[in-house]
This record gives sequence, structure tokens and C-alpha cells, in this order.
Amino acid sequence: MKKCFVILMICFFAVGCTKYYKITDPTTEKIYYTTKIKKKGSGAINIEDKRTGNKVTLQSSEIEKITKNQFNLGVSSTGSEKTP
Repeated sequence: MKKCFVILMICFFAVGCTKYYKITDPTTEKIYYTTKIKKKGSGAINIEDKRTGNKVTLQSSEIEKITKNQFNLGVSSTGSEKTP
């Protein structure tokens, strides 16, 4: 029983800890969606855009935490929208 509880807790934390981000490039107003952000020493960030699969480096960015539902809607969109 104790072993089952430990396994369930590991699964819960593995699934429930993903963070979702909407990244906007303020220069082009292009929007990216990712779950991981790697910050570089120069202030730039590296991400993998989950909509296209492209690896992107941005010198300047606006980072917003979003819900899983917002993330899924954004990833499935066409990518032509701009920041309001």
C-alpha cells in the first residue's frame, strides 16, 4: 500500500508541475508558446516554440504564464495573430 502511494505521488508531481508560457517578441509582436525557458547570461532566452517545433532565441521578450487550456488553444492556432 505504501509503495502504491509513493508511485501515485511521483506520477502526480511529474504530470502536475508543467508550466505554460506565452512569449511575445515586442519588436515583431510574434507570439510563441513553450513549457521551458532557458535564460542566457546576456538577457536573451532560448525556447522551443511548441506551435512550430522551431528553436528560437529572443534578445527581448515578454513572458506570460498561462493556463494549460490557453496554451493548448494557442498551440493549435494558426500563428497569424498579433498581441492585442
